[in-house]
Amino acid sequence: MGTMDRLRRENLPAFLYIAAVALLGAALLVAGVVNTAAHRGIDRGLLPWGAMALLTIVAGRVALRLPLPFNCRLSFADAFIVLSLLMFGTDLATVTGALDGWFASPRGKDDLHKRLFNTGGVAISVYLASRLSTQMLHGGAGARSSPFFPLRLLMAMLILAAAQYTVNTLLVAGVIALTEGAPFTAVWQASFSWAASCCLAGALAAGIVSGVNQAGGPLTVVALLPFPLVIYSGYRAIVLRIQARQGAARA
Repeated sequence: MGTMDRLRRENLPAFLYIAAVALLGAALLVAGVVNTAAHRGIDRGLLPWGAMALLTIVAGRVALRLPLPFNCRLSFADAFIVLSLLMFGTDLATVTGALDGWFASPRGKDDLHKRLFNTGGVAISVYLASRLSTQMLHGGAGARSSPFFPLRLLMAMLILAAAQYTVNTLLVAGVIALTEGAPFTAVWQASFSWAASCCLAGALAAGIVSGVNQAGGPLTVVALLPFPLVIYSGYRAIVLRIQARQGAARA
């Protein structure tokens, strides 16, 4: 019996919730691919996005398991997702988010439902947050040449980070509450400092790099690369310190 069949038999509310999120995320993902193919086609201009997609996959593969009482992993691909939005728009940012959700998920044989849920959940959160922030970035024809553009960009990044964090953590807290029995508010409160700060750091990093190099292109991707590495290293050091402290307490 597959994981989804077993989940449907043992926990129907969780199965329906996961299926709804996965299907909605899949619809947004397909729409993003179709819109990109229809309006852009496949050309060399997409090479920087291809590089960001590969970096997103790598970031997802090294996602950290957080020292929390419930199963929760933290990816560091936010900067690449946001830069995808700034350079290529909502559709490809949604695809980038879906890649992060898939590759940041556990890879055990019984974890398919988690991968489907995370892929759909990140796609939904990126799509909604992108739509909310895009209007601020492109509110006028000469927005990027305006002397107020740096401030506009900063505010848009803050709104994007807050919206993406809120939608994603609401979805994740809901599925953990259904599958692991953890209280919804407990999940939200425990993950707040981890997820919110990581999302904000990634969004601001992408905004800074994009604001400095408004022309875009491969150099923008290269300039962004140190930021996720630094963020990952910092969080990993904190996680290892907490795990060592927890191990000493149990000894």
